[in-house]
Amino acid sequence: LYYYPAEDEDINNLNVVIPTTKEIIRLQGSDKPEIADWGKEPDLAKQVSHITFDGFTLEGTESDNYLTDGWSYGETWYPGGTAIPYPPKEAEGSTQPYYSDYSVRPAYMHGGFTLINTNHITIQNSRITNMGLFGIVVWRDNSHNTLQNLVIEKTGMGGINSDGGY
Repeated sequence: LYYYPAEDEDINNLNVVIPTTKEIIRLQGSDKPEIADWGKEPDLAKQVSHITFDGFTLEGTESDNYLTDGWSYGETWYPGGTAIPYPPKEAEGSTQPYYSDYSVRPAYMHGGFTLINTNHITIQNSRITNMGLFGIVVWRDNSHNTLQNLVIEKTGMGGINSDGGY
């Protein structure tokens, strides 16, 4: 890593921060740990629930050295390399394309806040900045969560990423 200071800048007076973590706050319930169970109704008692984050500032996570946006679910996602052979029942009647065939890779599902299998989580009146990938990741089964009055800026891949369910 090289840094060339501006002409009028003294490198000895700089505050240099090098993030070493990919997530700051991770909430992960134990509901449906197996991929084969993902289509089943969530068990709210096994999810992380009823927590409020109000007035937080999260700053500085790292990114991966190698990043590809996503993949088709057919790429060895399920045991034995099988793909979803048809749209899941949750997509019945949807006029949207069959987007359940594509997902951000699990290795990249982390942010300043990472919510996995949660319900009734509130993140409000907060600032999330300088994130290597996402400001907030909401992944797998989540319900009744509230994200409001947030400033999310300077992210490597996006502000809020939600993946899962219809």
